[in-house]
Amino acid sequence: MAKAYTELADCGIIDTGAGRAARVKRVKPIPEPLVRAAKTYADEARRLGASLDDAFNALCAQW
Repeated sequence: MAKAYTELADCGIIDTGAGRAARVKRVKPIPEPLVRAAKTYADEARRLGASLDDAFNALCAQW
């Protein structure tokens, strides 16, 4: 469980400041065109049999 909290904090999804419970951070909405593009990419990556880690790493390599 601690690893999951650490990964969420590293991604900026939650705030785990010292001495208090983890809190979900407010994030701005993701633009709809980007959501559609991400879904298309995820669908294709799954079709190709890629793991989430492989799909994420491939995206990061192109950034």
